[in-house]
Amino acid sequence: MISAIPEWCEPFTTFLPRPSLRWLEIHASPSASLYPEAPQLVPPLRIAVVKSEVASHIYTRPGSSADLLSLVLSTPKMLGPTAFFTLFHTDFIIVRESPDSECQHWRESFAGDPSPSKTARIYENHRNLMPHAGPEPRQPQGKSAIAPESHDWSQYDAVICHDLAIPARIVAKYPKVFWSYWIGETGTPSYKASYQAPLAGYQCFLNGGSRRWRVRPQLKPHVVEFPFIFQQPSDRFLLGARPSVTRSGVLLERITSEKMPPDIRATINESIEVVPTSDLSSERLQKLHSARYFLQMGGQPVWGNSFQEAVSAGCLAIADPSTMPNNRSLMLSELAPKTWNQIITLVEKLEQNPEWREKLRLQQESLASWFLCHRPLRDWLARYRYFREARGQ
Repeated sequence: MISAIPEWCEPFTTFLPRPSLRWLEIHASPSASLYPEAPQLVPPLRIAVVKSEVASHIYTRPGSSADLLSLVLSTPKMLGPTAFFTLFHTDFIIVRESPDSECQHWRESFAGDPSPSKTARIYENHRNLMPHAGPEPRQPQGKSAIAPESHDWSQYDAVICHDLAIPARIVAKYPKVFWSYWIGETGTPSYKASYQAPLAGYQCFLNGGSRRWRVRPQLKPHVVEFPFIFQQPSDRFLLGARPSVTRSGVLLERITSEKMPPDIRATINESIEVVPTSDLSSERLQKLHSARYFLQMGGQPVWGNSFQEAVSAGCLAIADPSTMPNNRSLMLSELAPKTWNQIITLVEKLEQNPEWREKLRLQQESLASWFLCHRPLRDWLARYRYFREARGQ
């Protein structure tokens, strides 16, 4: 059961001790997330989502809102910010790696490695990533990449870059465009510096988070709590998701799949099939859209992208809170076991009570609709409108 607290109370939670904030992240939520307002009016913006050829996240083929499924099937990792493509007219563009210093910050994530040059080659080889499913032609993303100087960015109202893929010298040439960026590796110097001021001439930093209570750190005006998994739960029906009543199986998170004891797996299998994860995008998408549950347990702390995608895909997501300390906004206290044996008991109870199971799933989906889409969209659009008004546009 989640307690509803008015959203205007959020600033006052700053004064609470850390254990209380962690409790709030699972047991209490801003009232708007539980009783969402009517869908907000979304302006008809023209948007570009951009990444570098050396980035492994999201899609490996260029595309647009018109071919969302082929984009999603090209991903080597997460399904990505699909809501940009369903809410707006959006292009996805891959650009060549720029030698400009701000476009080299991806090297920060392995600067402390024993052999950073060896790790750098792994990133550089991301140019060879290519779609394993979807339409032809299927070619390495490095071959699809364009020079950032060659594109007319003025045709867009807003550009969102992963890892500052477009250098400051180009950003400066398009002052009427609203420039936002994510940084994929949290904890790097550039990620931390972005909380103080936007980098490289960009206007808005999307921090990749989805906390219910956006305190510690409190966000400056240029920072938006905006998840990498920017998705509407309804997007899944455009990608072939099955209805909840026809779903079955427990889909395991990647580390959970490695750590689950064989006897626990066998016991759960007696009541419902345990489904290991998949690295192939087409198989992973099919599993997400047909599984009844998603389970995250027994591994080191993760950011939570897989958990968030599972909820958006229609799964009932179960997780030990210790595996996800940063982004617990979609977690429910009823679905937060601490041990393997508690998972067995919980799954059996859910299987025996489908009405309760569906009630929890709908509640979790409501949270996803707010924290993964409507709240970040509202806040990003507010920043966009401020940018326009400040320039008299």
